[in-house]
Amino acid sequence: MNSQSIYEFRLEDVDEVIKFCRDYHLDITKQASGRTGSGPRGLGGEIDAFGPGKLNEIAISRLVSSGDEKICMVDNHIYSNYEVGIKTIPDIVKVKEKNILRDPNLYIEIKKIAESDQWLGIHTDQLKSIMRDTRIKNNQIYLVYGQVYFQDDNNRKQQDFLGSFLNSIIGNSQIKFNKFSNLKDLKCRIHYIISVLDLQKYGHEFVAGDIIPELDFSDARQVFRNDGRLWKGLKIQKELSGKHRISAVGLNGEKYKYGEFDLNGSVQIICSSNKSRQYLSFLENSTLENEYFGKLSFTKGQVIFFNIKNMLAGLQGSKVKTKSDWWISRKKLDQLIANKIIQGTEVMLNEIKTRI
Repeated sequence: MNSQSIYEFRLEDVDEVIKFCRDYHLDITKQASGRTGSGPRGLGGEIDAFGPGKLNEIAISRLVSSGDEKICMVDNHIYSNYEVGIKTIPDIVKVKEKNILRDPNLYIEIKKIAESDQWLGIHTDQLKSIMRDTRIKNNQIYLVYGQVYFQDDNNRKQQDFLGSFLNSIIGNSQIKFNKFSNLKDLKCRIHYIISVLDLQKYGHEFVAGDIIPELDFSDARQVFRNDGRLWKGLKIQKELSGKHRISAVGLNGEKYKYGEFDLNGSVQIICSSNKSRQYLSFLENSTLENEYFGKLSFTKGQVIFFNIKNMLAGLQGSKVKTKSDWWISRKKLDQLIANKIIQGTEVMLNEIKTRI
């Protein structure tokens, strides 16, 4: 990873975050409980809730700045609940260029990313609001995905921002916090920068009422016995070799637009007796590809479940999306960047620095 996309936090950055959390907590109009409504949330809860996101904003604003020539500023104003509901505010609100303060020429949306994130994008309603309220075009909107992390060998419990902060400020107390990570090891890395223009060109809109498809087909067990025979209730539906179009359905036989794949290779398609559960047994190294998932590679002898699974299954509430989103799969995005169809982080970062 190029050092241009990694930021090492300074103590003044941490002070800025703690001050924001303090002021937010002391605002009597703000909600005093967590999102689950499990009870009142204290200052520590506010730091846990807002600290990592605010660190992410500060780091990325520093990375898209151009030294002292062009300084990008985040918004630390605490808005009323009413203002939050009606305002469309970018994460970088001002640019100071040659000592002149001005509005940014781009709309930067800063987002957190985790290793488990499979789909990247923006709410459709949010995108419409941005373009309506700011008169910004889709080639002026960028989504910047950053990850705040500690570069050390501590475990996830020790890598706690609040614990690290206490470790840095409490010196002579009998209660020690030195088992927590050190703030000097706190960093932020930009993983992706996506223009909304590219998102709408290579991604898709998943509307309210859709499921969220799981991107990986997991390995299947108990398909073949040790002697090569199929387990009871399974049968080979067909064997294909070469290039073919094949379909993955939902666990109850649902048909989805993102369930159509181009096969390049050799497989056996295996079905359960009710034909709802499907498996693929690869007879040679093969690929499956579509415009939603990107290209998936499999090895000879591998056997997978070949059903579209819903990431919302097993969760409380609705099993379908309640909002529409423009999304691109992370796997497909990686492939587009590797093939230089979409520019990588370094190029996109320099593009923002120039245009903002």
